[in-house]
This record gives sequence, structure tokens and C-alpha cells, in this order.
Amino acid sequence: MNEWSYAIVMNDRSYSGDETNSTAAELVVPLNVLGRQYEIPIIWNIFGSHVKRLGFIRVAFGGTCMYLSLPFFVMVHITGLMLLIQHVFIPLYALRRRSIADYVIIDRYRIAGLTFMDKVNCAFCGYANGSVHFLNVWLDELAAAAPRISLTQKLISLPVLLIYLPALVVAQWATLHIIYEMLVAAPLGLNSQPAESAKRQLGQLPAYADATTWFMRVVRFEKHFMIRLAYALSQIEAGWCPLKHLETRPGVDYPDHHRHFFTGDEVDRMRVTLVERGSVLPSKDVCVK
Repeated sequence: MNEWSYAIVMNDRSYSGDETNSTAAELVVPLNVLGRQYEIPIIWNIFGSHVKRLGFIRVAFGGTCMYLSLPFFVMVHITGLMLLIQHVFIPLYALRRRSIADYVIIDRYRIAGLTFMDKVNCAFCGYANGSVHFLNVWLDELAAAAPRISLTQKLISLPVLLIYLPALVVAQWATLHIIYEMLVAAPLGLNSQPAESAKRQLGQLPAYADATTWFMRVVRFEKHFMIRLAYALSQIEAGWCPLKHLETRPGVDYPDHHRHFFTGDEVDRMRVTLVERGSVLPSKDVCVK
């Protein structure tokens, strides 16, 4: 056998229970090990769906390198979200206190039909996307409130920004340009958002119109980066855990790209879509390499 074999007809979107359950044991990939050819069964999971399109080495490398960004998100979560924003900037600028738990939701591990690694990837996606979505929402509120924040309040926060921002900028650059663009997006065939595209998107937001004061330049700089990082994370999540969260309580806020995701009872539909296209995002947002 030279190609993957699986029973689902890819263009047939009518999924009966017996039909999809019978395919798990039939999905195999030819693998050359020490000069000998083997037909290795791949668990009918998200990882295997991408291997069908791109090959084992590219998917294993890119998928593993995603986790190199985990220290960045932990640093941002502890120092940025929990310490500086919640306990320094929000009280200092008199902004609304938001619950991180409304943005960082880790619940998709409870969806039936996912393998252990699928659940780990979904937890990572929920953590990373939720953290960045919280930061984007908070930056929008900060930009809108900037005109009423006094010069004294801004100057009080200046020493904190001067200490924290240099390390943050270096970590941001490495995460986006080295980890994502070079180590993840390139082997997995994902798109990156150009700086000019993010700049145009930023220019369409009225709250960020002021580019003259040092305070708003800092806010605009961070927003520009968060727009690009959110785009990168949407590319990853739409290919590695494109399932809607289970949590629907009032106050929960999810990124906009989640509207393209499948529900928890559509796992088999999701897998076939990933085999065919690699992502659930609209075609213009998908890069096939």
C-alpha cells in the first residue's frame, strides 16, 4: 500500500455512527524504517490528519515546536495578566477588573473521541488563545480610557514599564518570529500576518487613533504585536483543536475565529476537514504547502 487508506469518502458529509467508527483501525501510513517498508497504523486523531497531508517529519517537528512558546505564555500570564494588569495597572488607571477565568477556558479535554495528545493540544490552545484574547480586550479598554488617564497616573506607571517592557519585547519577538514563523508555521504550512496588514487593522480601530503621546505609542506597539500573535494562534488552533468550548456561562468571551469551529459531537467531521484542508478557517486564511 503506497497511500493512506481510509473508508470515509471525503466529499460525503453524511456521517453515520457505524461508518466513522469503523475507520479508526483502517488508517495506516507507509513508513520507511532502516530501509524496510512498514504500514504503521496511525490513531485516527488530529495529528494523523495532518500527517496525511504533510508527512510525519514535518508534522512531528512543527507540532513539537509549538510547545517552545509555553514559557512565554507562562511568563505573560504570571507577570502580565496576574501581577501587573490585575494588581498594578487596573487599580492605577481605574479600569474594570476582568476575570481571567472568562477568557482562559480549559475544558475541551472532556470532549469524547479525542486522544490523549489531542486533549493536551486543546488545553494548550485554550491557554494560549485565551491569554492573548484577554490581553487584546484589555488593551482595547486601556486605549479607550487613555484620554481620561491623567499624566500623573501615566508617570507613576512609567518605571514599571521601563523595567518590564524590554524583556517582554525580546520574548515577543522570539515567540513570533523564531518559534512561530520559522519552527511552527514553515513546516506546518501555516500563514503569518505581515506587519503592514496588522498596521492597517490597527488603523481601523478608533481607540488607537492617537499616535502622538508616548503612552499611546506603547499601547499601540503592544496592540500591533497582539494582533499578529492572535492571528498566529488562530492558525494553530484552527488546525489542532478546532472544537468549540463546552463552557457557555454568562461572561465567557471567546476569540472570533471560534465561530468556525465544530461542536463536540462533530469530532469526525472535524478530522475529515483537517485531512482535506488542514484547517477549518475560510480558504483565504489557509495556506496549503
